[in-house]
Amino acid sequence: PPAGDFRRAFEFLASHHDAVVSLNLTGVASGTRQAAESAASRVSARERVTVIDTRNASAGQGLVAMYAAECADAGLDVAALTSAVRAMLPRTLTFAYLPSLDYGVRGGRVPAIARTLARLLHLSPLLGVFPDGRVGIGGVLFGQRRPVEKFARFLGRRIDPTRRYRL
Repeated sequence: PPAGDFRRAFEFLASHHDAVVSLNLTGVASGTRQAAESAASRVSARERVTVIDTRNASAGQGLVAMYAAECADAGLDVAALTSAVRAMLPRTLTFAYLPSLDYGVRGGRVPAIARTLARLLHLSPLLGVFPDGRVGIGGVLFGQRRPVEKFARFLGRRIDPTRRYRL
C-alpha cells in the first residue's frame, strides 16, 4: 500500500487506541515496511506508532502477527510487546513448496535457465525466508511424485522432536 494509506490507517487507529504496532513484510523483498515507516513519521501521534520489519513473508509473517496479538491479549504494554515480537523474529522460519517456477520467470525474479534445469532434473524448488529477510531457494525436492510427503520430510529434518512448534 502507498504511504498515504498507511498514514490514514495509523491516524485512525491512534485516535482510538493507546498504541499502534505495524508488522510488515520483509523490507528486503518489499517496500512495504519503508512506506509504513514513512507514514508513521508523518502521523500526529508518531510516538505511539511502532513499525516492525518481520523479516518474513506469508505464513511466517502471519505467525508473528498471531504472537503479537497473543501478547496484546495477555496485557503486555507496547514496549514489552515489541520486545517480545522482536525476540521471536529470528525463531520464525518460512518454507514454501513451488510446483513450478513459471510465475517467478514471468515476473523476472527467476532466470529462465533455472526453470529449464528444474524441469530437466525433476526438481521442485523450495523457497525459504532467511533470518536477514531475504527470500530465496531454501532447498529442493527430488522427483515430481508425492510432493506433500517429501515437503513434510524436508521440514521434519529441520525440527527438534523434543520442542513444540507452531506451524
